[in-house]
Amino acid sequence: MGMTKQQEIREGIVSITKQWFSNNGFAYQTMPNDRSFEGDLLAYLHSQGVVIKAEKELPENNFICNLVTGEKYQDAGYRNAQRDMLKAGYVVVEPLIKEGIKWLGMG
Repeated sequence: MGMTKQQEIREGIVSITKQWFSNNGFAYQTMPNDRSFEGDLLAYLHSQGVVIKAEKELPENNFICNLVTGEKYQDAGYRNAQRDMLKAGYVVVEPLIKEGIKWLGMG
């Protein structure tokens, strides 16, 4: 039986940590100047699809406009779908590393 995603990520974290730390302590000086432990770790986690649960709610329903009468109303089906998604455990997530941000060690 194969490893779970959590086990794979755990092994990756151990591997990166071993690259940066030795039995005698911190081995920072052995790595190139343009890399950092934090950067390598964040880059690895990002590459594995690790995300952050955002403290946001699901998007609000936009009002639908009747093109003939100009009347605005909410789509009841959308509200029901949103409620079902919340019950099922859907959440809003953000990437661990946002585009355009360069962490030291992420080449």
